[in-house]
Amino acid sequence: MASATQKNRTVQQIPMPPEVDQAIKTLVANGTHETMAELYDHAITWFWKSRAKKTFNFYLASNKRGKYKTLWIDSKILDRVRVIAARDDTSISRVIYTAIVLYLEDKGLF
Repeated sequence: MASATQKNRTVQQIPMPPEVDQAIKTLVANGTHETMAELYDHAITWFWKSRAKKTFNFYLASNKRGKYKTLWIDSKILDRVRVIAARDDTSISRVIYTAIVLYLEDKGLF
């Protein structure tokens, strides 16, 4: 659920398990991405270009160890996420979480 907008970015809160959060921090620390926001934007864009061009049927859900994290996502990218979520009858949070986890897997972190 988006609750604020700032400089063409919208905040989105999603539950994220500690190991996913740590993998994100690792990529940012290693210089793969300048910021976490850049990583989120890149992961989501990568997901819709490589995996979700058509209906995607296997969205992931965070486990109960997940704590809500605040993500600042490019508003135009989030608009695209809304379209994908509606098309595939799933939540925006699941689209974002799935994109991030599959991106991290692609980078060899899982």
